[in-house]
Amino acid sequence: MRDVISQFMIRNVADAKSEQSISHVRHQMLKAAFSHLPIFWDGSWCLIGERATARYVRGAPTRHVREKRLATKLEDAIASKAISLSHAKTALPDTLVEDIQATMLDEPIVVVDEGNRLVGMLPAPGMF
Repeated sequence: MRDVISQFMIRNVADAKSEQSISHVRHQMLKAAFSHLPIFWDGSWCLIGERATARYVRGAPTRHVREKRLATKLEDAIASKAISLSHAKTALPDTLVEDIQATMLDEPIVVVDEGNRLVGMLPAPGMF
């Protein structure tokens, strides 16, 4: 039997929403111990990284600015180019692991169904 993505993917993954605050998105990542969260942005699946959110928040010159950045909506931070997204590689749950392994980099694969709805994430290499 050949291994398929659904055997290794993490199910019930929370995705980031554009109207959520940076603070909320960071909390979701930390709570789930994820370095990336999927977000459906501009018609396709993307990833927001913990490093990008941390850099945005920690780059604040004062506590007041830091608190303001934490309260910023994700969509506003993306639109102002303060936080950048990476386009996610997507795959169906029945995709063979060997077919996707060669294209995996340091980011997880977003697993979607035939309707492009999120069903899980496959961890980055070295995680399984």
